[in-house]
Amino acid sequence: MDLKDVIAQAVGLQPELRRLLIDIVENAGSGGPVTVTWGDITGKPSTFAPAAHTHTAAQISDASTVGRQVLTGADAAAIRSALAIPAAPSNGTAAQLEAGTDTTGRLFSAKMIHDEIARQIAANTP
Repeated sequence: MDLKDVIAQAVGLQPELRRLLIDIVENAGSGGPVTVTWGDITGKPSTFAPAAHTHTAAQISDASTVGRQVLTGADAAAIRSALAIPAAPSNGTAAQLEAGTDTTGRLFSAKMIHDEIARQIAANTP
């Protein structure tokens, strides 16, 4: 038994892999190329389905500071802040709409706007 056989048996390789190891040792020692084909590999699974797993934000090495803040944001407000998105405007009241002096962005329902327009038309009709 030569060194190649001793190594192959010591690591308990299947006969096909033992033959491959011997080929590699012989060719590598001579400086020649070693070719291993997919068919030479035995005992491989037929499919390589991804296993479920997770990564922490810190493990994503190419994430920007903002990207990391979005990934780790405690809530929607923190994520909006990281992205510099202003908070959604609050709902306005009929009194604010009637006064017409509010400079803060507000949301008014279509009915509220309709009713205010109808009020102003009625107030200005001779």
